[in-house]
Amino acid sequence: MKIRFLIISITMSGMLLFLAGCGDLGYYWSCLQGQLDVLNRAQPVDTLLVAADTSPDLRSRLEQAKEIRDFASRALSLPDNDSYRRYANLERDYAVWNVVSSPEFSLEPQNWCFPIAGCVSYRGFFSEDEADRFAAGLQDGGNDVFRYGVAAYSTLNWFDDPILNTFWRRSNTSLASLIFHELSHQVVYLPGASDFNEAFATSVEIVGTLRWLENHNDSKGKELFKRHYELNSKFQQLARTCRETLGKLYLTSLSDNEKRGEKARILRDFQNLLRDLGREYGNEQLFSSWLGDDLNNARFALLSTYHDLVPAFLNLLAVKNYNLEKFFIEVERLSKLPKEERLAVLNHLQSLKLYASLWDIHRS
Repeated sequence: MKIRFLIISITMSGMLLFLAGCGDLGYYWSCLQGQLDVLNRAQPVDTLLVAADTSPDLRSRLEQAKEIRDFASRALSLPDNDSYRRYANLERDYAVWNVVSSPEFSLEPQNWCFPIAGCVSYRGFFSEDEADRFAAGLQDGGNDVFRYGVAAYSTLNWFDDPILNTFWRRSNTSLASLIFHELSHQVVYLPGASDFNEAFATSVEIVGTLRWLENHNDSKGKELFKRHYELNSKFQQLARTCRETLGKLYLTSLSDNEKRGEKARILRDFQNLLRDLGREYGNEQLFSSWLGDDLNNARFALLSTYHDLVPAFLNLLAVKNYNLEKFFIEVERLSKLPKEERLAVLNHLQSLKLYASLWDIHRS
């Protein structure tokens, strides 16, 4: 363990020297320390499962996570490696905190560019205080900003990502979704294309979760997942319409003050529609995180990154007869196309409707 940690430390220190030439040395040093802390805390799941001092609750959770991890490689063709076969207790609620920023009158997120990961539409911090200070600076500059906690992140197979205590706030079904999503980033990752990467991983998450529930003959879980999916689809449609309305507003010749007034009205109307949708499902506060005064462009930018292209990937899966191995090969091929050609293919796939229902896509 000490040798492994030393090798990782040397490797990451070398990376830091390389990164230092790119700009913010303090930020990269903080990331290095944060990542090393995660790796240093990690212990093999199999060791913890037989350890006398492992609590019954933790043992039960790790057994469930181990079963999910094995299913991911055995049934979903996701990488069979040491990721999510170790456990780390970070002693905090989130693994990292991300900051998303957009101009006051634009839905385009600000990008930050890094070696390996390329340009991404968020900036992550291992320290909540650092994330808050960074977000405050962006807000002082007039930007719309959203800071949020993240339970998991992927190092893109550079290191063996562990299971974290931050996963335990989820149901077993949601835990499966998270592990499938994060492992997907190890299958295909296109530097500088957050919308491509996150929509691909979200599509695998959906398919994998359906197959996980089917494999366990979990009829209650399937109904809950179906309800969640249908609700999320309605939410996404309302959000998409709101984004389109905001986008049109920002292109007008209105003064900034007039745009601010209209923007506030559009956001209030969207929130009222969310309350109506919540009432339809028995809870007006169902979307409480979207009902506050802090709703802004950055929230919508984050939403589009994860969801806009999901239908395109699900249609591509249908083209490949729901075979994940063939699907992964095609997504890899797609990732290597020139940007304009790739977008043309995705736009074409987006316009199709090749799966009759949600349940079609769980087939293998």
